[in-house]
Amino acid sequence: MGHDSGGAVEGCLRVSAIRPIPERLPVGGGTAIFLDGLCSHPDGPLEDLRVSVDGLDHRVLAAGMPPPEGFKGSDYWWAIVPFEAVSRPRLAQLRLRARTARGEEALGELGTVELHPSVDVGDPAPPSRSRAAGATGGVRKRPLVAICMATYDPPLDLFRRQIESIRAQTYENWVCVISDDRSSTAVLAEMRAVLADDERFSLTTGSRRLGFYGNFERALALAPREAELLAMCDQDDRWYPEKLEVLESSMEPGAKLVYSDMRIVDRTGRVRFDTYWTYRRNSHTNFGSLLLANTITGAASLFAREVLEYALPFPPHYGIGYHDHWVALVAMALGNVGYVDRPLYDYVQHGGQIVGHAGQLPGHARANGLLRRAPRGTEAASDGRGPRGRLARLATHGLARETRRLYFTHYCGTVIATKVTELRCGSVMAPAKRRTLRRFARPERTIPWLALRALRPWTGRTETLQREQALLGGLAWRHCAELRRRLRRRATRRRATARAAASASRGPGRLPCPPHRRGL
Repeated sequence: MGHDSGGAVEGCLRVSAIRPIPERLPVGGGTAIFLDGLCSHPDGPLEDLRVSVDGLDHRVLAAGMPPPEGFKGSDYWWAIVPFEAVSRPRLAQLRLRARTARGEEALGELGTVELHPSVDVGDPAPPSRSRAAGATGGVRKRPLVAICMATYDPPLDLFRRQIESIRAQTYENWVCVISDDRSSTAVLAEMRAVLADDERFSLTTGSRRLGFYGNFERALALAPREAELLAMCDQDDRWYPEKLEVLESSMEPGAKLVYSDMRIVDRTGRVRFDTYWTYRRNSHTNFGSLLLANTITGAASLFAREVLEYALPFPPHYGIGYHDHWVALVAMALGNVGYVDRPLYDYVQHGGQIVGHAGQLPGHARANGLLRRAPRGTEAASDGRGPRGRLARLATHGLARETRRLYFTHYCGTVIATKVTELRCGSVMAPAKRRTLRRFARPERTIPWLALRALRPWTGRTETLQREQALLGGLAWRHCAELRRRLRRRATRRRATARAAASASRGPGRLPCPPHRRGL
């Protein structure tokens, strides 16, 4: 909603940011960012806070809250701010607008952000197709597959095995682009030696560290334009020779993505689980379930170029979002998703990974571990992830702190994903899927929907790992914090009224009560 800055007073708000505003923001078909900070005014409490982007106002999600630990001040606020698509780079001015206790409007400067239409990947050399197969004889031409790998100081024995498993694919029309996140010089030299003179591989290094989320975004952006299908690839797994062949042949008409099962193995190749679905049920048809918790692993997927056109650039990383979850969400928003019910690669678990399978990798993030009862005898059951572990965490950190974390990392992260998905895909989505996204626009719509979905595990539908309960806990914290804010302000107004009444009752000529008699 637009808002005229007519009677607002510049610079009257005392504004300080907690999460810095990004200097450069790739927007694509639209994006959204999380902003928060402290804001106060000499006249006292503020109302109707809005973030203004070039004169277009967006309401904050909450204001007047206690600041996070480590920050001092009053009136903590936070907002999720959307940005429409841009066709060329431009600067956007961000301001905070509020109404004071006197009913006046005031403004505070938040800063500027440079908006860009796409991801900046530099000018890398594309891989050659000289050894990739095109049409042969009377056989139909197979589409070119771009395998996009993200690397950072990979274990060289596992990297070598992964590269050989790609070379051994029965599907021959492929190229592989590798985006390295500034590995050490020695490791890069070893990686180039593994690739040797195979022109189907292209290895490029970014100018700065991006982390796994940004590095996968860069890897996908490096894919050649003529590639009709894309596959994400980890640096330390092992693909079966038929992986691309089976996935490509399983892409039915109308499908935007297809993925497979996988085996869970350790570094030595010992099988830990014959399937990925040991702790939860698989689901590739329920858009609401996918929105809450991902079931589609990136390395198991093959997807259409159209998905990439909508998915890039990625939304700014926030909370617990992962690259494969975002790509899967866009794919299902655009059309159908298929599933191959057999393992097509070995998912290697070892201590250097960011994300792993539940039951493995103590101390690391787990793809399958949120709010789930781990089977007896597994590492997950013995390292504090069962009911006793959750109770211990609550006793250590407190209920308020834990539910606050759930609100910001899970709920706000989901809201960002829904806003960006609707900005980019809303015009081509099915109405039912669009309604699912819009439930997150207002918490009063979200809570009943989540409460009903929280009953799904009783019927065996466990694909969301009880994420509904986590979101409900976070929203409960949000409502309790708002109630406390209102009670505090009401008490403050009562004290101010009482002081004013006491001052008036004394009259202009009477002296105030001496300090030693105030207790009487």
